[in-house]
Amino acid sequence: MTSSVDAARALTTSRAQPWPSGQVGRVALTPADPVVAGGFATWTVRYEVGPYGMDDGGGLKLLFPIPSDRGVPQFTRPSGPDYTTVRTSGTARVRARYATKLHTRPWVKGIAVDVEDGPLAPGDIIEVVIGDTGQGSPGAAVQSYREPAATIRVMVDPFATNVYYDVPGSTGHPVVAGPATALVAIAPSQARQGESAAVSVRAIDRYGNVAAQVSGALTVRAGGAVVATGTLVDGMTRVEVPISASGVLRLRVDHPGSGLTTETNPLVVGREMPLRWGDTQGQTGETVGSGSLDDFFHYAKDAAALDFVTHSANDFQVEDAFYAEVLRTTDRFTAAGTFVAFAGFEWSGNTPVGGDHNVLYADNQHAPLLRSSRALVQDSPEDGTDRRTIGDVAKTLRRDGIHAICVAHVGGRVADLAQIDPAVTPVLEIVSVHGWFEWFALDALRLGHRVGFVGASDDHSGRPGASFPSLPLFGVRSGLAAVRGGDLTRTGILRALEQRHCYATTGERIVLDVRHGGHRMGDAWDAPSDQPPRFDVTVHGTSGIERIDLMDAGGVVDTWRPGPGIRGGRLRVSWRGARSRYRNRVQNWDGTLHVRGARITSATEWAFDHPDHGIVKQDNETVSWRSSTNGDHDGLILTFDEVPEDIRLHAGDVDLTVPMAELGPDPVEYALDGGVDRAVEVCWLPEPSSPADVETALTPSRHRAGGNAWLVRVTQEDGHRAWSSPLFVDLRSADGSSR
Repeated sequence: MTSSVDAARALTTSRAQPWPSGQVGRVALTPADPVVAGGFATWTVRYEVGPYGMDDGGGLKLLFPIPSDRGVPQFTRPSGPDYTTVRTSGTARVRARYATKLHTRPWVKGIAVDVEDGPLAPGDIIEVVIGDTGQGSPGAAVQSYREPAATIRVMVDPFATNVYYDVPGSTGHPVVAGPATALVAIAPSQARQGESAAVSVRAIDRYGNVAAQVSGALTVRAGGAVVATGTLVDGMTRVEVPISASGVLRLRVDHPGSGLTTETNPLVVGREMPLRWGDTQGQTGETVGSGSLDDFFHYAKDAAALDFVTHSANDFQVEDAFYAEVLRTTDRFTAAGTFVAFAGFEWSGNTPVGGDHNVLYADNQHAPLLRSSRALVQDSPEDGTDRRTIGDVAKTLRRDGIHAICVAHVGGRVADLAQIDPAVTPVLEIVSVHGWFEWFALDALRLGHRVGFVGASDDHSGRPGASFPSLPLFGVRSGLAAVRGGDLTRTGILRALEQRHCYATTGERIVLDVRHGGHRMGDAWDAPSDQPPRFDVTVHGTSGIERIDLMDAGGVVDTWRPGPGIRGGRLRVSWRGARSRYRNRVQNWDGTLHVRGARITSATEWAFDHPDHGIVKQDNETVSWRSSTNGDHDGLILTFDEVPEDIRLHAGDVDLTVPMAELGPDPVEYALDGGVDRAVEVCWLPEPSSPADVETALTPSRHRAGGNAWLVRVTQEDGHRAWSSPLFVDLRSADGSSR
């Protein structure tokens, strides 16, 4: 059976390779047994030189795809992780090195093996041992996500011409989930009393992979009483739960076989406006991701329990034949009222011509592939579908009357907000695995754009709607898009997005509603200018609600908090921000906290996304950790035997001392120079924990005659967030003017 990785290799080598591509030797990978995601393993890549031999100056490339977060091979520390060795049976010398820009996308990084001081003869062997344990190394770190055939692509330059040919042979191995560490239970956000609700349950390992080895009976409880039972099969199940109670339900799910238990997201019982959950972009192994198209949509529907999802591959890497398959597959998976699969693509022009935008189509019969370039495709440009700027894309969609939207986002190429047309680009992506981009949303408001906000995964690991961090580049959990109202059809979802009746979360299914009279998030209206509007906010969280902020383009203008911090209780020290707005945005925060004048009695991690980050060392006076942020926040929650004199933080490039005498009931923030929204915050936390259900009203402390845009940001105790689409209010005087 052809794997998705084989398909990806075929796509990236579709240009005819020069002679003599079929006579370049053979390669094999041993062992080819399954390995556990996030564990350690050892592989031997054995290359047999072909009939032409290999010239002095030739070599091999052992290539890994972009999404792979396998350990970085190293060649100098025999007892360290990822120690790699190379040898040959021939008389030449072989030398290995690691490079991050070794080949073309997606096979950009890997090991280069150089042949020096002589040639190799036909039949000579080169062996590369990745994770050589012979001198004490634990082996090579395995990638953190499941994959049926994680492949090392091997290429050879036999003639020292710097022309490389693919080497035939088997170089793939399965990566499977580790032991289950948690249950995830997803309920619909709304249901009606007297009906049933489908609750999706999956067992996951510490890296978020479905633990397919877990099976057996489970129970669902409401208010302590068992209301339904089910059976995990291959780590997943869906249970129909009768709804007899009213109000806001959070169902408890227990799996006795593993001892794991969890609680669902809030389920609001009543006749509320429908709330749909989806993901507006992700990729597969056919382009620059993992898994097949079928895997992608099955995961979105069955594991992540999404209502809608979009396959959105970079246009410059999509062949016509593959795009046709995307159209067929999305039609096959779409069932109106049950699940919606959008066809589309990521228009991936460089930032100066528009930057990244995901294009979603309502009708697959009118869904042209409008490429920004043909950098990695062989298809002829004679069909006239190339569009060099995002403005050209918008003009085409309007001119041809095509029902589609563009979603501007920050990923590899930052979208240029000055070039967007809100009539075609009604929403922006504020969070994905690439990071949190609140600054992007606020920039749009400063420019006067009437746009809404969504979250997405931008998944590359075969887990749309539920991605976990892997590479530093993909440093946070995936976001989600929440859409209020509309039919569960392509047209219904797109119309709700066009009306900006949507919001973004950092992956949790937080229920958020913001209203002003008959207006709701995303709406635009005129109002008298003699007083600012009052916004009614309802939040049902997946954790306690720490604060609710009303914001405009300039920042916070009103706040709800459950109460002041309690001096001498729990102290939280957190850090946030990004190094840059562009690709190299990862901010390192590895560090240590020192306490003076007290003893640390407990230290717990707060809001760390990456499973391998967190506390690495702790004693009575210090805590050390690994951390990086991509616009998000990480932190520690500390308790002491008495209030300290001060704390000193060494993290990344920050050296900060905080006298505790200066810390009152409100948080203290230390803004940092450089980067994007870099800051350290220190605060005493309120006691007891905050409520998970909040209804409040917020009024902006500043407003202006004319156009105003206000949004609501929700922050939970666990660090997760939600951002509403703005409400656009044009404040006018009694004579109807905005002055």
